[in-house]
Amino acid sequence: MGKSSFRSLGIKVKPEHWNKDLDRISKSYPNYVRLNNQLEVLMREAEERILEEQAGNDEVVVSILKASLERKKSKTLQELIVNQ
Repeated sequence: MGKSSFRSLGIKVKPEHWNKDLDRISKSYPNYVRLNNQLEVLMREAEERILEEQAGNDEVVVSILKASLERKKSKTLQELIVNQ
């Protein structure tokens, strides 16, 4: 298994609003559905990038993956909330 990497999404959720079992924002948080949907999109993008990188290389390097995700930078959760 490779290294882990974290990317800030621009929002803060208190621990009591985070469902550890599902790795999602709990129903007690305002706009939880919209935010969880955006989390899904970001996770799919990251998984797609990993698959793309694996197709071309034997090993995915975290720095390459992060650079690849930054090139295709989507709106942050905060930007999506403000613009809606």
